[in-house]
Amino acid sequence: MSKTALFLLLAVATIGCKNNSAMQSEDAKYVNTAVDLIRTRATISASKDTLRMDSTHVLSALDSVYKRHATTRQQFIDWTLRLSEDPKKANAFFDAVNDSIKKTP
Repeated sequence: MSKTALFLLLAVATIGCKNNSAMQSEDAKYVNTAVDLIRTRATISASKDTLRMDSTHVLSALDSVYKRHATTRQQFIDWTLRLSEDPKKANAFFDAVNDSIKKTP
């Protein structure tokens, strides 16, 4: 996932409307995946070795997040694109991501 896509995901999550009732239990997997992708990107960006990291290292770190959540990059992208078909679900998703980020120490 590109830096721009993750930034947009984070930005929309920050301004998302409150409506968690539209979230289904299986959607929690994608919320957790999104939060872990954001955290992984943030960790990489904050690393002192950022200048020495190449795209292969970054992709490897992101791929490990997908693997940990039993999904693939393409499945995650497809799922997030389907959010445009259901605004209530999209709001609930972004709200859940935002809530999870706020809970981060």
